[in-house]
Amino acid sequence: MIVRPKPGGKWVTEVSPDDSVAAAACRTLKPRLKSVRKFLSLASSSWQQDPEYVHQLRVHSRRCLAAVEMYASILPKRRQRRMQRWLRQILDAAGQARNMDVLLMQYGQPDEVVWPDHLREGFDADLLAKTRRRIIADLEDCRFRAQRPIDRLNRNLIESNRFKRATKRLVKGANTSRRGLNQPFARWAPQRFHQTIDGFLEAVPRPGDPVEKWHRFRVRGKQLRYTMELVSFLYDSEFRSSLYVHMSRLQEQLGELSDHTTAHGYLTSLRDRLTEVTQAEVLDTLIERESERMNVALVQLQSQWASDADSELVSLLRRYGHVSVSA
Repeated sequence: MIVRPKPGGKWVTEVSPDDSVAAAACRTLKPRLKSVRKFLSLASSSWQQDPEYVHQLRVHSRRCLAAVEMYASILPKRRQRRMQRWLRQILDAAGQARNMDVLLMQYGQPDEVVWPDHLREGFDADLLAKTRRRIIADLEDCRFRAQRPIDRLNRNLIESNRFKRATKRLVKGANTSRRGLNQPFARWAPQRFHQTIDGFLEAVPRPGDPVEKWHRFRVRGKQLRYTMELVSFLYDSEFRSSLYVHMSRLQEQLGELSDHTTAHGYLTSLRDRLTEVTQAEVLDTLIERESERMNVALVQLQSQWASDADSELVSLLRRYGHVSVSA
């Protein structure tokens, strides 16, 4: 059973519109950074008991990075950049491990889910079972190696107390700075949120753009979604009930494309390392299926944006991108 730390939830509830920017930064960053510490420790010590710890480490690190980036202009530069570097290192490590966890869950499902109908009809059952065991064994090895950066970061940042000390210094820097941090949060935050919206809309891929563009778009979408969680209390109820829901759905679509791309890349890598011809033929079929799924997901996204089918999301973003909030 996963133990969820209490601090650092999705929505910021410790800040009010009239709070100073300095107070808002402290009340937002402290619990989010604390959650990263907690989940990095759990992802290192208990990842075999529950893969959800790594997933939560990734989510909370993204939330924390969005907060650090929003408050970057009012934080001590050197300390802020160091924290951003650490968070990105944690994200990279958790991302690699999470990809292997997802693939292990996929290939741990029943045969009728793992193997397409035409593959089960065209290949011997023993060959499919042997190939599946080979995939799982390789994934387990990849997952074990992916754990090493997480363990290393936990030793260097958490067990050494460096992350905790850096958190205190970062927050203290926001408290002691004299760069206009006494202005109300409600007057300061919308401009930063509007900049995040602009960055997201500028990153919308054009028809015919490669998959890599959509992956970069997905990263911008995550940043926007997690920034929304920092400022939602400044806006009306539709901000959460409509805009946030639209963004979540888009992230699910982009996540599906990312999952198929990751699976395609992994299977291709394993195929290049196989010496058993018949197993390689099975993998060729799986690679073809992931390629088809990847293309279907890509075409759906391209069609959606090319036909302006998601105009409600764009309309909402533009509306909130021009809303000013008075304290």
